[in-house]
This record gives sequence, C-alpha cells and structure tokens, in this order.
Amino acid sequence: MPRMQGGTFYTFGSAMEDIGLNINENHNSVEISHYVLLDIPKFSNGVTPEGVYLNLESEQNYDSEEYTVDSSTKSKQGDFIFADQFQNYCLNFETVLRNQDSYNYASNKTVSERVFWKWLFSHLRNEDQRFIKDGDYYYEKKDKAIAKAFGAISAGSQRTDDSGLYNETFVQIPSSYGQMRLLFKNTIDENYIETTYNGTNIDHMIENIDKSELTDAEKSDIITFRMTDDPFSYPGYGVTIIERSTGTRLMVISSDKPEYKITCKFLDPIVTLPENGYLVIDGEDHTYSGYSYTTGKVLKSTGISPIAKSDNDNSSEPSYIVSSGKIYDKFEVEFDITKLREYYDNNSSITYDDIGMGKVSRNGVQLDDMSDFRFNAILVYYSIYDSNKTKRLSTNAYGVYILDGAIESSDISRVFYFPSIVKAKSGTNKNGTSYSFRINVKPSTAYSGDIIVNDNSTAGYSMSEDFNDVLRNLTTAITTLKENSKVLYSISKNNNEMKTLVENTMEKINDIETDIKNIKNGNFPYTADAIFKEEESVGNSLSASIARNVLNAINVTYNASTGDLGVELNTTGLSGTALVIAKALRKNIQDNNHLNIINIVALLVARTSGVSATMSKKVEYIANVFDKRDPTIIRMD
Repeated sequence: MPRMQGGTFYTFGSAMEDIGLNINENHNSVEISHYVLLDIPKFSNGVTPEGVYLNLESEQNYDSEEYTVDSSTKSKQGDFIFADQFQNYCLNFETVLRNQDSYNYASNKTVSERVFWKWLFSHLRNEDQRFIKDGDYYYEKKDKAIAKAFGAISAGSQRTDDSGLYNETFVQIPSSYGQMRLLFKNTIDENYIETTYNGTNIDHMIENIDKSELTDAEKSDIITFRMTDDPFSYPGYGVTIIERSTGTRLMVISSDKPEYKITCKFLDPIVTLPENGYLVIDGEDHTYSGYSYTTGKVLKSTGISPIAKSDNDNSSEPSYIVSSGKIYDKFEVEFDITKLREYYDNNSSITYDDIGMGKVSRNGVQLDDMSDFRFNAILVYYSIYDSNKTKRLSTNAYGVYILDGAIESSDISRVFYFPSIVKAKSGTNKNGTSYSFRINVKPSTAYSGDIIVNDNSTAGYSMSEDFNDVLRNLTTAITTLKENSKVLYSISKNNNEMKTLVENTMEKINDIETDIKNIKNGNFPYTADAIFKEEESVGNSLSASIARNVLNAINVTYNASTGDLGVELNTTGLSGTALVIAKALRKNIQDNNHLNIINIVALLVARTSGVSATMSKKVEYIANVFDKRDPTIIRMD
C-alpha cells in the first residue's frame, strides 16, 4: 500500500529467500550493495496520451475519496494505480515463477531484477527504438534513458531507540556523478527460461490470495447506482443514505454529477437490492435504475485490486511469456567491475567513480560527457557473499524506492507522474548536487498478517504498512553477536592464561624470596649433604678450598659496546672433585648450556662456611635435587 506521506519502498518477495538463507544456514552473508537511479515516465490507467508513457491498466480507477490522504487533500489515485500494476504484474509474475515445481530456492540468483525490467519496458507505449546493442550488452539511448546512473552502497549504521533496533543504509550519490551508461545483459538460468509461465490461482486473481482476504467473498462492499432523476445536489463523501425497499444503509464515497452516479459502501450486511428502487437522499426519495458492484474486489488490508495482470489478460488464467524476441525480457544490469573494465577498453584501473565522471573510453573513443539528469526512483540491490565475505556470489534486486507521491498531470486528466529531482554534475564552472537517501530497515521476528511499523528514529515521523518494508537486518544483528561472542571467548581465554602465568610467577617469586631470606639469615636449607647425596661413599669431601677453586673457574664478562653480560665456566686446570663439581654445574636445556644458580649459591655457602660433605660417584646429577624446585638458571655463552 502506498504511503500517505513521503516515498514508498516496494520490496521483492525473492529477497525473503536470501534473508532466510542467511539466518537459517549461516553459510552466506547478505548486504545491501548497489543502486540504480530511475526516471520512471508518466503513466495512466486507460488513457492514451501522446509521448512515451507507462500503460498501467487496472480493474480499479481509485478515484473515490477513500483513496485520498484525507477528505480535503490531494488524491493518491496515481500512487494506487502504480501500486496496483506493480503488485498485480511485477510481484505476481515473480510469485508465479517461485511457485513453479522446478524452482530452485537454493540458487543465489533470484528472478526479481529480470521481472522488474520486463515489466517496466514491456509497458512503455508510443515507444521507438530505445536500445543500442554493443557486443554482449545493450544500453539505452542517452536522451531516452530511464536508467540514469548506478553506484555502490558502502555506508550504513545500526542504531537502537525506543522503537527498537534499526539498520540504516545510506544511498550516497556523489556530486561528481553525471548520467551514466548502464549495461544490460541477457541472463537465463534454471529458474528463468524462455517459455510461458501460467498462474495457478482462481478467478484471475494474483497468486496465494484467499477469498477471505477480499472485501467480500461473493460481492464487493462497493456499489455504484445510476440515478434517473434530473441533476440535483449530490451528497458529499461520508453521507449516509438508505435504500428504501430493504432499509440497507450505505455511505457515499464518491459522486459523479455529470454521469448521474453515486458510489457507496455498505454499512449493513450486503443484501440483494432490487434492480430498480429508491435512495433516500436529503429526506427525499430519488430513483435509480440499475447498479453494479465494483468489478474487481479489493484486498481488505490495502484497498488494492487483486486481479492479476499478465502478458495475456484475455486467457482463462494469467500467463507470462519470456520471449527470445524481446531483448528486455531477460535484462540484468552489469555491476561486476572486472566485466566493466573489460568493456571500457580493458582498463584495469577504472572504478565506479571513473564511470560516473565519464573518465572512460570505449573502442578508443571517449564517452560523451556525463551530463545532468533527473530521477524519481531508486532500484536497490543486495549482494550475497560467502561466509568469509571474500567472494560475491550474486547480486539481486531488493526493491524499488519511489521518492515521492504521484501527481496528476495538469494537461491531461488521469495521467500521472512521480516528481523528480535534478542531479547536477560537478564541472569546472559549477558545483554539482549530491544526495544521501536513508533506507531504514527494522527486523521483525514474526509475521501475523500486515505489520505496521512506526519509525520514530528521526524527527520526521513515518509509517510503514508493508512487512516487506521491514526486512533484513536480523541477520546483521546475529552476525554481530557471533563476532562479539568470538571476541569475548578470546578475551576470556587470554585472561585465564594470564591468570595462570601470574600464579606460577608468584609461586616462583615466593620460592626465591624464601631462599634469599634463608641465605641472608644463615639458614641455607641445602647443606652439602643434601646437594651431594651419599649413595656410595668414596671418602671425598667438599672443602672450602675445593669450592673456591670451582668458583674461580666462573668468569663474568661484560660487552661495553652492547652492554650485554655473560657467564663463562672454564674447567681448564680443574681436576678431581673440583672438576666433577664444575661439570655438574652445567645444565643442558634445548641444546643450550646453562649454569644452575642454586648450586652456585650452595658452593658459596660451602666456600664461606667450610661445610663438608661426602661425595657420591653420581655427583654429575647434582642438579636433580634442584630441578624439582624449578630453579633459576643462567645460560652460558
């Protein structure tokens, strides 16, 4: 349903596939990624104006007062005519394709973009040659182009307020951009081939609509009486009148004085009225001759007709023909920068900005100056990436944003157009215009019919009455939570490792402090008997002189240029017990020689106190006693 204030965003149903794929499978990620600026031509319902226009035929005229913002403001008739066609042809064709038994929902490529271009170009009237073929691509003539420019979407944010979580995506159009050449390519795949697709719903209605969703399953609650009286003062909108023979109350919703017609809405249960009768108007009976119910019943939720429009409306069921003879039936826009670089003379360095500014050439010829243009709508795309976001798997149409409500032409009645804005390109003699459009998406966790979303994220209050206008960012929130969970796990893991390291370090510090305290107090716990464990006594003893000789073999070196300290153990000149002890001071760790500092301290104690101990044959394992205490060691040079 068109929004009563501001623009309206119409979302393609296929976008639901990829939103669901991202949430449920967690294999891919989805991001709004590209845009195409459109200048949608004027359009009409049943009128044949001169010039190029869109013929949007509908079962409803939407000319009653219920299709106004209120009873005194401008009509929204044009918006409903456009919404009618977009729903009943474009979105219905998409649904017909998705309802095919052979449709592969796992495919990354959807059908929405091809359906959109087919609908748009096939409804142009008074059209002459529009497209130019260039290699494998087609593009519109510059002066006739509907598709004006394209670009990438890279700006976005998340915010939370009293209305919930929002994903804000910004379509930013640089001031340097002018009108661009959009390249269309023909794409056929398993879900979209050259054939005829038939609808499946009954009574020529759009797919997946039940009669209970209509104003009335048998009869419409809208009825038009043809009056037989001479012209009189016709009642205005909202007046209650009575059909006298049955007493049925009706409310006037429009009146057409020149045609002697009064259109009403039933206020009482719908009854069968006599073909000829009387209406009580202004307290008097006025005769009518015949009446008709509204041809196409309307959806209760939106007021839009449910009658499908197709390529063959005269058939018993709607049918859509994808033809090889119509080039626009299979159109997709080329966004791949690699392909675009190939097209523009294999220039490997060009960017979207270069194309937008006209800094490209084709077959050695510089493209025409990218000039100013007008646009009134934005076709928004999203891309599917692999789980690592290193590869783009597909780019699909997400929806079309109509910037503002339709206006009726001042020249021809019932011909409408969407107001456009000027996009001026920066040049040497003027400043260009830049725009930023915010697409605000709010996720919903449940679908229970039509959902109304109140957006209070800006000072300008807006309302959305279409579930498709609230799609998307639950997946982004889930991805963010997953990434935060990973970070928290890493922090927790590192914290535990640091805690363990600190605990071990404190234990070592405590041991060292205890040893130093004992040495300081003369209570060194490792006596010579403890160091040199007696297993088989050989009568050797550790005297002060032996300890002195071993200590004299230890030299401390200093490198003045680098400031490095080194420790050397020179066993030259040592023999007997002294040599055994000196060798025992060495400790091999990871193929490197180290000195055991605790054993050196023990020698110092022996040197100063003259404590003696019996030597063992296995004195070379002297360090084993201290290994159990994880002693501090000094690496030897």
